[in-house]
Amino acid sequence: MARPDQLRGQVEENLRRLGPVVCVRNSYSLDRRRADESGLVDLCGGQGIAFVPFFTASRLRREAAAAAAVGQEHNARVRSVAAPPR
Repeated sequence: MARPDQLRGQVEENLRRLGPVVCVRNSYSLDRRRADESGLVDLCGGQGIAFVPFFTASRLRREAAAAAAVGQEHNARVRSVAAPPR
């Protein structure tokens, strides 16, 4: 699987052909910060592109109890609060 830095130039060129990019949606959470490490968040910010994270609540088991408590307090399923543990 190719790393983001390997694909960046090709992806940017393809996107230019399609039209302006206004938003990027990517995995980003307490335990998964690859978008920071790869420079994607900074790249988006520098070009005025919104970075919209998904899985913002970590998938780690240590947070499962907290997600369950929030879900119970709001009468919601855990999946509505956070991604389930792997």
